[in-house]
Amino acid sequence: MPRTTIKNIANMAFDHKSEEATASNGAWWAYLASDENGYVFCHVGHYSTHMLSIAEDGTVVPVSSGWGSVTDRQGINSILHHTDRVRARHAREGIVLHGYHELFNTQSWRDGVAMDARRVIRAEKKAAKQATQEALDVL
Repeated sequence: MPRTTIKNIANMAFDHKSEEATASNGAWWAYLASDENGYVFCHVGHYSTHMLSIAEDGTVVPVSSGWGSVTDRQGINSILHHTDRVRARHAREGIVLHGYHELFNTQSWRDGVAMDARRVIRAEKKAAKQATQEALDVL
């Protein structure tokens, strides 16, 4: 499991494909999973809270705002501003890169969560099913 800094955690997960990346002594984590269509997401969380997912094309899918602590806010801001795929997509499409507040406190987030969360949940279920099957294969 590669260790890195918060700002590089999503980059590390994308770079190492199959491993979970951690930062801040495991408080922050990121790992890859794909949905039934092969669409790859980097899921990012703080302690036990899955906070956001970043698609391979740089699309950010907010999942949970966490407790809204300073650590949550600063961590998400750092991740968003330092993830290569997110920065490239925003530059390519002329999107102004915001942070935690804009990500979790806008109507577009609330409207988009219902649709995007279903895709993220399906990807997580598929990853869990695959891990279970791999464990059974070992037996």
